[in-house]
Amino acid sequence: MNNTEATEIVRQELTKYRDRPYSELVTLVGTRIPTIVVTSASGVEYQVVVRVIWDGKPNDDIRVMGLIDDGGWRAFIPLSEDFITGPHNDISATW
Repeated sequence: MNNTEATEIVRQELTKYRDRPYSELVTLVGTRIPTIVVTSASGVEYQVVVRVIWDGKPNDDIRVMGLIDDGGWRAFIPLSEDFITGPHNDISATW
């Protein structure tokens, strides 16, 4: 697996979640988001899994994790990227 290529792919997928408001991410906590398969420019098929979990106590910060592997040995220890957001980042919140 090309780690540079895989990192770029998983970061692209996480961008789709980073742009969402906190209130929308809350609805995804604990849900099963379908695994997607992305074919890279080099022709390698990567599996990307995104998980949305509380980063501590409920209704506080949320951690969004992206895990990626190429179906080989890396499936046992996938490459991962993540970010944390919280209610203070919710652009849809009313103050």
